[in-house]
Amino acid sequence: MRSAIVMFLASMATVAGCGTSDSGGPGIDTAAPRIVAWSPSDGETDVGLVERIEIAFSEPMDPSTISDATIIARGRAPYGHVEYDHATWTATVTPDTLFASGVPHAVIVAGVADLAGNAIAGPDTSYFTTGPFDCDHLLDHFEPNGTTLDAPDVEIGRRYRALTLCGNDRDVFRFSLDEEAVVTARTTIRHADGVDWRLRFIGVDGVPYAAMGGPAATGEVKSLAETFPAGTYYVDVGSDDEPFFVLYELEVEATSLRDR
Repeated sequence: MRSAIVMFLASMATVAGCGTSDSGGPGIDTAAPRIVAWSPSDGETDVGLVERIEIAFSEPMDPSTISDATIIARGRAPYGHVEYDHATWTATVTPDTLFASGVPHAVIVAGVADLAGNAIAGPDTSYFTTGPFDCDHLLDHFEPNGTTLDAPDVEIGRRYRALTLCGNDRDVFRFSLDEEAVVTARTTIRHADGVDWRLRFIGVDGVPYAAMGGPAATGEVKSLAETFPAGTYYVDVGSDDEPFFVLYELEVEATSLRDR
């Protein structure tokens, strides 16, 4: 997350302590929300090709107004998956495909509204330019996560989009179980050129629990299932091919043995 967003979050407590009413009278919010930070920032260059777009607002927003119809990233299609974080008043657009390399892109926000129904005042637009097509510009938002030491936590049942592998690369993710369960790690290949795909479960002691491997092509779903007692474990995603580039999605599901 870039410095503009961080600065906004640092000041949010002060903003939240102030009243939001405008000239409509005490307790009546008639003020239009504003965008207080963009990531990438307006005018930024050399931006990554799977960069997530983050837009911080000046107040809590109505999440029903935040979608790929009101936040549009021009320069690729489909526009991507839009989420809203109530805690930080931030909308995030995760790309579904790569941004075109070395060209300008526009992010247009129009029609979003706060909890009182006040819409943003007209379309607001930010511009950025992407860098070249190389591994340095194909890093996803979790990287670096090539070992168990820097593995990020992933939530059970949530789909994580726009994850990448490039060159001699691997991705490692950590998950935790409160009880014994059957865990399935599922990857959906969004783009690949016939790479040798690998999934592994690893324990905290570094010992692999289970593994699968085989060729993977665009559109394929690869999964691995194993039974685990309560504890913390890792999913290792990767390929032994080099060079290669893969864009994929990851979902980790758990089914309690009590429910089987």
